[in-house]
Amino acid sequence: MIGAIGFGVLFGLLLSDISVQGDICEPGYFFRFGCKSCKHPGCTCTLSTDCDACLEGFYMNGDICSRCPLNCKTCASSSSCSSCDPGYYGYICQQDCGRGCLHSKCAKINGTCLCRSGLFSDVYCNTCVLGKFGHNCDHECLDSCNSCLNSSNCESCKPGLFGHICEHNCSENCYNCSQSGQCLTCNTGHTHPSQACVCEQSKCATSYNCDKCVSDEYFPDNGSCCPCSLLQHCISCTVSSNGTKCVVCGEGYYPNEHGYCFNCSVTCIEGQCDSVSGKCKKGCTDGYFGKLCKQRCQDSCYKCNRYSGECLECVSNLNYGPNCNKHCSETCVDKMCDILGVCTKGCSENYFGVMCENECDKHCIQITIGTMCSSENGECLHGCTAGYIAAVCPKAPQDEKQITSSSRVVALGGGVGGDDEDAIARENAIRFEENGGVYYNNANEVNKIKVKVEELPAYVTAKTKCSYVDEFERFPYGLTKPFEDSQKASNMSRNRYKGIYPYDDSRVKGFKKRNEYIATLESKM
Repeated sequence: MIGAIGFGVLFGLLLSDISVQGDICEPGYFFRFGCKSCKHPGCTCTLSTDCDACLEGFYMNGDICSRCPLNCKTCASSSSCSSCDPGYYGYICQQDCGRGCLHSKCAKINGTCLCRSGLFSDVYCNTCVLGKFGHNCDHECLDSCNSCLNSSNCESCKPGLFGHICEHNCSENCYNCSQSGQCLTCNTGHTHPSQACVCEQSKCATSYNCDKCVSDEYFPDNGSCCPCSLLQHCISCTVSSNGTKCVVCGEGYYPNEHGYCFNCSVTCIEGQCDSVSGKCKKGCTDGYFGKLCKQRCQDSCYKCNRYSGECLECVSNLNYGPNCNKHCSETCVDKMCDILGVCTKGCSENYFGVMCENECDKHCIQITIGTMCSSENGECLHGCTAGYIAAVCPKAPQDEKQITSSSRVVALGGGVGGDDEDAIARENAIRFEENGGVYYNNANEVNKIKVKVEELPAYVTAKTKCSYVDEFERFPYGLTKPFEDSQKASNMSRNRYKGIYPYDDSRVKGFKKRNEYIATLESKM
């Protein structure tokens, strides 16, 4: 009876131990007259040290509990996690959740999560919302920044701005640009962000394919019209099968044969040239000629004709001529002359003429010092020797009545009229032959003294009144007639309108018309 009662008490005490174990012992321990440790770590045991189950973070490995991989909350083996600790995801919880995930929790499979409101964005919650920065995205960026990494630098800018702190404006018509200012997207109606959005659809002359623009200051390109200024320094351009070519360049430039604008030649005066042809506007600098002033004058020229390259000024003042290869007259003082051969310092003693080519009349009186005649017109400075008179000392004729200061003569090209030659004509003819005069119907002789059109002003400037008198007196015998003969020429001129041509050999061909003029010259001596 007593034994039965004692066994019952003992069993009751044992059950009491078991019932209080879960209340007084930590996981991994069991109660047997106090909390006793299970046989293996990570185990739960109730009646003995043997494992009944495994704690969280452990899995049953035979009769013991092994630890799950790092960051696993629960697992079935060492190679697979059933759930992860907060802040991790992946097959074995090897990856971190985004720093902005709400409660540090994310999906075990892909890491997506709900973000902390107003601070983080994207599905992984690793990026700050626009205008925020910092680890917890709780700091404000500069007002001009779209996003930033710190308070002194912008990662991206608000539309229309660029720079380290977004302090610069993007180019006109550009909606958004890179940190260096390169346009990324254009405003509506503008195209070609790589060209700063300067191309416009509104400049198309045709709306369906934009193959033509409203002005030659634009050219069509991919459904829009772009300004010719995209071709550097270009104002007006055209499109051909070979591409777009510039036809008018800005000031200081001209288009070459390939349609690119080149600098005006450095040998153009002031660097100015025609913006279409490249022709130098103000001529060439010394030593160059040609349309573009790129051809060098001959080495003997200091300056040369803009178009022909003929010399206008010689390097040496001892030479003259279109090639500066002729020597100045030996009778020029110091043998110096200009481009036309005109002696620049005057004539040596006893010579006269623009080229000092004439010797003073041998009948001029010579004094001990100095020249005996004028270097300009040959007039004897000290009178004539006995038996000679007048400025250049022609021999006094037998009948002095034939020589008067009021005589009037006429020079007719080819000879007009057939009157008797008077004494003056004979005297002039003799002088002509003695002084080497030029017969003006002789082509070879005329070619020797021809004056180019561009040289005419300088030639005329060098002439004096005496020069013309001297030249007139060089007409040969038969080409000077009395004044009365000129009246016959005048009558012929009047008769020309009546169809009367008494002297056929005096008629001169006009522009596209024969016998349009009559040659005549009247002069008072």
